[in-house]
Amino acid sequence: MAGILTIVGSGCAVAGTFLPWIEATDPASGVTLTKAGIEGHYAMLVDLMAVIAAAIGGFALFRRPVPASGKVAVVISITVLALAQLGIVIFVGSNLSHGVVQLQAAGAIANVGAGLYLTGVGTVVAALGGILRVVANRNRGTNLIVEIPLEV
Repeated sequence: MAGILTIVGSGCAVAGTFLPWIEATDPASGVTLTKAGIEGHYAMLVDLMAVIAAAIGGFALFRRPVPASGKVAVVISITVLALAQLGIVIFVGSNLSHGVVQLQAAGAIANVGAGLYLTGVGTVVAALGGILRVVANRNRGTNLIVEIPLEV
């Protein structure tokens, strides 16, 4: 289940980067401009991290059982990648919101596009996939942290 959530969330994050992240219309001329996330370098970084997280989630999903030493790496990798994506989406969304306010002050009709929201939701779902892996292992009584005995 955790691997599926990671793959679906990453897929949504990638799909959202191809949709408009900002839309603006000039009421005088009726011209509408939209910018998709993929037109900027931040979305490309989000796409790269989402593809890596999906690959890790798919590997963990289809390779059973994941060795104990690999569980830690899988969970940490997926969660860190998803949270980094979310941080980028929040940063870009904040900047776009300021741009929307400036465009509206200039008389344009502007709003943040659906692509940014879909990318944000996708990153949250991917992060939930990593977190769910931790919770599922704790409920089974499996420890995620591999204890290495130290000999003195």
